[in-house]
Amino acid sequence: MLSYLLIDSLITDTTRTISALLQRDLLHYWRVIAKDSNNQLAGASAIWSFTPTFSIYLTVKCAVQAMLVPIPGTHARRDTFAVYLRNNLSPYQIVDSAKAVIDSVTLTGNFNFVTAPTGNYYIVVRHFNSIETWSKSGGEFLQTGIQNNYDFTSAITQAYGNNLKLRAGKYCFYSGDVNQSGFVEGTDFMRIANGAYNFEVGPRLPEDLDASGLVDATDFSIVDNNSLFFIGTISPLNSLDGLNDKIVEP
Repeated sequence: MLSYLLIDSLITDTTRTISALLQRDLLHYWRVIAKDSNNQLAGASAIWSFTPTFSIYLTVKCAVQAMLVPIPGTHARRDTFAVYLRNNLSPYQIVDSAKAVIDSVTLTGNFNFVTAPTGNYYIVVRHFNSIETWSKSGGEFLQTGIQNNYDFTSAITQAYGNNLKLRAGKYCFYSGDVNQSGFVEGTDFMRIANGAYNFEVGPRLPEDLDASGLVDATDFSIVDNNSLFFIGTISPLNSLDGLNDKIVEP
């Protein structure tokens, strides 16, 4: 069924941008008819078709407690994060997911969601040795085809349950969930303690919370403090039990 007809007889170039008129998941047809300088028909192309699928483009700004260097307020390294879009109503199912690198200077990463339609979502961020963190209560309205932005660092209320740690003027994800269980607990404590005792060295060790390349007393101090205060994921799932739907981690 034809929903609209676009005829442009003034094209003199080889391209034509019509993105504002396209509808997601609707079959579109197109052809080109050429005329010569005398306005006489010179030929016509075959009829072609396509179905546009617009993505949700989302820039996320976030910081991790242990990786944040207070001066100058940057991360110790660039790292890969995973972001999941969950429905903002029970049972809060995962609709789409994407991975991107969070830049160490700007603390931002650009995530592209090709499946999720325009709607309200919880933005859920996972990082390989920090606490999974959800966006604020109620979810965020995200629209396909435009640039969407979310900043976890600007206020404690940007995370569900205010589950952020203030450090050097930025609100950060809690560090220390080495085994990705959803909370910082004894197993994480023992792994970091053992790593520090054995002077473990490496470029991306889960136990190396501050990304120094060495598991040491600084990492031990962070996990010790966070485990003491029962730091864990807070979400509408009452999420200390809410990580049962494990999918690909970064």
